[in-house]
Amino acid sequence: MEKSQNGGEEPAPISLPKEVVKRVNALKNIQLKMVDIETKFYDELHRLECRYAAMFDPLYAQRELIVNGAYEPNEQEGRWALEEELASDLESKAVISEVPSAPECT
Repeated sequence: MEKSQNGGEEPAPISLPKEVVKRVNALKNIQLKMVDIETKFYDELHRLECRYAAMFDPLYAQRELIVNGAYEPNEQEGRWALEEELASDLESKAVISEVPSAPECT
């Protein structure tokens, strides 16, 4: 062990084989590419969240008015559809199409 500048002992530097250094550097390069892809993913996710937030805003405002008593829902708005009605409505509106499956994650 070597003495450090502050008087403590530090382990001697280890000399790694050239192949190991090459592998470590290759892994570092791959990690940088992964970080770049992840950055793009979160950027796109943020844009998507912002787009949908704009669609939710009017609904949140409407809910706030109802909760605070500033708006009284009309008969149609105040009617709760039974679960069976909702299910049949969704079935009639749903379009099922063949979607290519994503590759399996391992």
